[in-house]
Amino acid sequence: MSLALREMLMHGEFLPGQKLVEAALAERLGVSRMPVRRALAVLERDGLVTNLPNRGSYVARFTVRQVNDARELRGSLEGLAARLVAERGLAPATQLALEEMLEQGDRLFAAGMISPSVAEAYRRLNFRFHTEIVTASESRPLIMAYEANNRLPLASPLAIAVDLSNLASLSHTLGETQADHHRIVAALKAGQGSRAEALMREHAQTAIDAFLKYAERLDQLDARTLPGLRLVIG
Repeated sequence: MSLALREMLMHGEFLPGQKLVEAALAERLGVSRMPVRRALAVLERDGLVTNLPNRGSYVARFTVRQVNDARELRGSLEGLAARLVAERGLAPATQLALEEMLEQGDRLFAAGMISPSVAEAYRRLNFRFHTEIVTASESRPLIMAYEANNRLPLASPLAIAVDLSNLASLSHTLGETQADHHRIVAALKAGQGSRAEALMREHAQTAIDAFLKYAERLDQLDARTLPGLRLVIG
């Protein structure tokens, strides 16, 4: 139930600050009020819902600064994960998975100009790439913190700022992202922990900078590639 309600929130079916009425949600989802109440409690823990005593539950509001904080934290966690993987040794299975992802990304860019379908495919590939490295760290506290942070709007590697009105710029941005991935994997393979961490942090900062370019015109971004976009206020 919490997953279904989370999807509704992240895809903009409710506005920031809107009151979430248990009875109405239960009727809409075809369930009793109790599972809705439990779902709201989970979403409050995740930061997507705010509960005000004696007033009820409301959709949380997020600022651009809060989005950047979450993205910066993600970069720190991914950087630590990359350092751990490099220093402890890149497992053959992880190396193979990452190299296959690099090849898939290269094939996507081989045709030249990026299309909306290619951008969508690369968005999902980007998520797999980052998740693979974090999982390979085998650090349970790190993985738990990473998954919790990813539940915030626009924090996940799935959230790539896509401006379909300027495909030339998009091609450049995603091309730089792919080049970063190659450098990160090279550092992991070489066992260069500090370099791998620095590259991953720099990679995250590039994503933040790309998002900030559009921060003043959020309504022009493709909400399909940015789950939680409608929860962010300028």
